Amino acid sequence: MRVVKALAGVIAALVVLFFAVGWLLPDRVVVERGIHVARPPAEVHAVLDGFGRFNEWSPWAELDPQARYEFSGPPTGVGATLRWSGNDAVGSGRQRIVESVAGERVVTALEFDGQGEATARFLLSPRDGGTDVLWRFEADFGGSIAGRWFGLFLDRLIGADYERGLARLKALLESGSGSASSAMVDGEEIDFVPLRLLYASGTAPVDDIHAIAEALAARYGEITALMQAQGVRQVGAPLTITHAVEDGVWRFDAAIPVDRNDIALAGEVRAGMSPGGRALRFVHVGPYERLHAYWQGAMDWTAGHGYRQRGPVIAQYLSDPGEMPPEALVTHLVVPIE
Repeated sequence: MRVVKALAGVIAALVVLFFAVGWLLPDRVVVERGIHVARPPAEVHAVLDGFGRFNEWSPWAELDPQARYEFSGPPTGVGATLRWSGNDAVGSGRQRIVESVAGERVVTALEFDGQGEATARFLLSPRDGGTDVLWRFEADFGGSIAGRWFGLFLDRLIGADYERGLARLKALLESGSGSASSAMVDGEEIDFVPLRLLYASGTAPVDDIHAIAEALAARYGEITALMQAQGVRQVGAPLTITHAVEDGVWRFDAAIPVDRNDIALAGEVRAGMSPGGRALRFVHVGPYERLHAYWQGAMDWTAGHGYRQRGPVIAQYLSDPGEMPPEALVTHLVVPIE
């Protein structure tokens, strides 16, 4: 009995010590690692601002090649979401972009199934023509004593993973294949909702970006002037609908989604609806000068994966080139399919 009582006393003392010391431990833990990447901040940000290329540099992807990944929300920026489920080495959970500032930072909210929540930050600083990348993990354990003890070991648990991930990110970007404008072409099947449009048709040499810019500016200018005169409101990103590329000439409609188009038309402006229904969406991030080459890659991908195109390609210009650097411009190519 004395042994049992002594053992019970020791256990009780350890429990008291566990809680007493636990209350003195930090309730918030930060783990961070950094690296210098010889690429401008806009290119680094474009790769981090979404999960389309996450597994190309993630330190955990190789731990479970059979892990499942589900993408939702927009492909880039706030709301882009990745859910993963794998073996014990990678676990399961979700991460979602909650803040994104071009060329400066990307912040994600992390939810680990059964293990709480945390925040990850990528902080970008320009230096010597490249970018200092700081990857920071922040966890707040609040009143959890077990969590505070766990926090003592967090740096040694994930620090090496962060170092390996940053090294892979650096290699990806500096090899040139990480450049946002040269990102691998990949299509996603969607149900595209038809858009109510005001549009004007035009042509331009496909290899002359300045002539294309002038042609689009003229068409959009005519459309917006009519919208202002008629009190029509824009409700979506400007877009183009490609009807043909023949003998080096691009034939297109420049269009703006609007709340109504049952108005008195003028000049070259027309009213109509965009194609809708089953489609493939391709996301291009980078300068418009490289968009035509990406468009060709999207056509090859569509045919190579057994899809049959059934209508003109739509390009949605989601970024304002007056506010975003060229390497961060986001364009969606929508290919209607049978």
